[in-house]
Amino acid sequence: MAIDRTDPTKVLGRRLLHLVIDGLLVGTAALLLGAAVLLALTVGLAHWIDFGAAFVVGMVFCLAVALLGPLVNEVWIPHKSRAGASLGMRITGIRVIMLDGSKPPLKAFALRYVLMVVDGMLWGLVGIVVILRTPRRQRVGDLVAGTVVVRTGSVDEPVLPGPDGDLGAVPQPKLSLDAPQM
Repeated sequence: MAIDRTDPTKVLGRRLLHLVIDGLLVGTAALLLGAAVLLALTVGLAHWIDFGAAFVVGMVFCLAVALLGPLVNEVWIPHKSRAGASLGMRITGIRVIMLDGSKPPLKAFALRYVLMVVDGMLWGLVGIVVILRTPRRQRVGDLVAGTVVVRTGSVDEPVLPGPDGDLGAVPQPKLSLDAPQM
């Protein structure tokens, strides 16, 4: 059940949807946490701090969450989870793996995150064109990190492309050759 190579929009659609979902989740979290801090400072410290100072502290907190939220969601959560996926990737049924099918190290997730700047150039057009033009449907961050985004059959098992060239990766064998065959 690998992604159909003849229709690259299936890959692109899932990847774009995951970015929208992640943006909404992180943005909502930043807004709610900033509002909670603002409310706590305004109500709890009403006699120590004026509303203007509480507002500034709440906005700084909101900005910190908005800047650190994507980093946590795109690097830390996929690295620490078994799924190798951000929250939006889990919802859309995709995950990041290394070209050999293994789980990416923290360095790979960090490279993908940093190179989102390149992929996001011209309102994301650079990333879209690179995804559509590469045989494995990789963006610049994936090319540099040596990763590929694949569909998942479940959270635990990626649907690896077949050896027929679908997405360009080859699945790992189910049984190792040095193990006794039954």
